[in-house]
Amino acid sequence: MIETEMAILAVVIQFHNLVDFLLRNYFPGMFLDVENQVIFQTISQLHESGTPLDWMTIRDLLRGKVRECHFASMLRTLCGLPDYLAENFLKEKITLVKKAAGHKAVLRAIQDEASSSLVDFDRIIEAAEKGRLVELSREDSNFENAYEAYVAWKAAGPSQVETGLPSFDREIGGFHPGEIVGIMGRAATAKTFLGLNILSHLIGCTPKRIGLFSLEMSKPALMERLLQIYFDKSRRGLSVEKITEQLGIQEFLSRFSSLRIYGRVYSVAEISDLVKRESLEIIFVDHLQLIPQSRGRSLYEGATYNIRELKELAKNRNVIIFLLIQTSRKGEGGGTPLTLDMARDSGSIEENVDFLVGIWNPSLEENADPAWKGKLSLKLLKNKRGPVFGIKAHFSRESGRIIEIEENGHGVF
Repeated sequence: MIETEMAILAVVIQFHNLVDFLLRNYFPGMFLDVENQVIFQTISQLHESGTPLDWMTIRDLLRGKVRECHFASMLRTLCGLPDYLAENFLKEKITLVKKAAGHKAVLRAIQDEASSSLVDFDRIIEAAEKGRLVELSREDSNFENAYEAYVAWKAAGPSQVETGLPSFDREIGGFHPGEIVGIMGRAATAKTFLGLNILSHLIGCTPKRIGLFSLEMSKPALMERLLQIYFDKSRRGLSVEKITEQLGIQEFLSRFSSLRIYGRVYSVAEISDLVKRESLEIIFVDHLQLIPQSRGRSLYEGATYNIRELKELAKNRNVIIFLLIQTSRKGEGGGTPLTLDMARDSGSIEENVDFLVGIWNPSLEENADPAWKGKLSLKLLKNKRGPVFGIKAHFSRESGRIIEIEENGHGVF
């Protein structure tokens, strides 16, 4: 691997615009050769200080520490390498080194866990992550281009990505790439149904590619809920024969044909890879607390880490994320009104989401007002573009449909 290490260092010295890519993929133990370690440390220090990187500077700084024949060997690794292939050449070499290190780490982890009575698969998965190449996408930072992007954004008109709840949509004005919309509630408060109602609305009004990541429910269970909402039927009212012969299954299949459904438990890194591979533009993730936690982190720390990673995914991939979040015990039994501080016990949610919708069911409270039967309370707890407010909505326990109650043309309370 020593020659591969030399090639990596040589290409970033020759093409110094690739230093960031190397630094982002660096891991302890990446360079086994002592002279290569010294060269990497010098490259890092020069880059951090903003000093221009070139062969003469490196050789002057390392005179007496790195042999001249070592530098000559490094230069030979670049023979015949044209400028336009430099980035792919670097990726190939770094991938080779990272995979080798990742394989060794996985084998060590497996050997360590083999003697344990309770195998920690998270540790093995974390070891495997060492072999993953971290892409560094280039960003155009030109000011005039930023203004042109603004003009194009305004000319495109209102966003087609909305909730389907009129009061919320009027105030928010639609969601844009890079934003996270949190949907927060206790268990059994129709949190998933709200997410699926929004998804069903979007399927019919935007051409954007949508992906649904369900970390809790199976694909058949999700399909049943989508059928319930679409046909406004209870679970008992659905049967394969009925939806095929009477309800028009072809229309349903045609409407949802572009939707991608993922039923496994994925890490944020895996979700990011699927977003890139499937060219997804909107994703629904159900729910935050079920995203795998890295070893050694508490539930709070794990949720905080994962939501920050999701925010990075949204920004860097220009994706809109609808993220379902289960509240802490402060949410009581599902009938208590939600407040923004209830998100704090679940990780740094309020700082990283752009919009946060709280959902609760007042009819679940003891001695609840009968008027709340079949209704839900929804509140926009965070709105980066305007005020926070609540609305009432009809909720069909049979079909799962959620429809805002607009009183005098406006359902805000």
